[in-house]
Amino acid sequence: SVLEDNNAPAGRYTVVVSFMVNTNGKISDIVIEKDPGYGTGDDAKKALKECPRWIPATRNGVKIPYRLTQNIVYQKM
Repeated sequence: SVLEDNNAPAGRYTVVVSFMVNTNGKISDIVIEKDPGYGTGDDAKKALKECPRWIPATRNGVKIPYRLTQNIVYQKM
C-alpha cells in the first residue's frame, strides 16, 4: 500500500479532494484540499483519474456540472 511504501506510522489518514463532475459524468479539475502526506494525496488523485464515470447532478431535470468534495480515508494498522 502507499502508506507502507512510504513508511507511514500506524493510523488513519484522510485526504480531502474536490473535483468537477461534468454533464457526461466525467471527472475533471481534481484538487487536493487536504493532504496528510505519505503519498496519499497523489494516490487519491490517481485513483480518481482512473475511476469510471459518475452520475451527473441534475437541476429541474437538466444535467448540470457540479463540484464535489470527498473524503478518502487510508488506514494502516
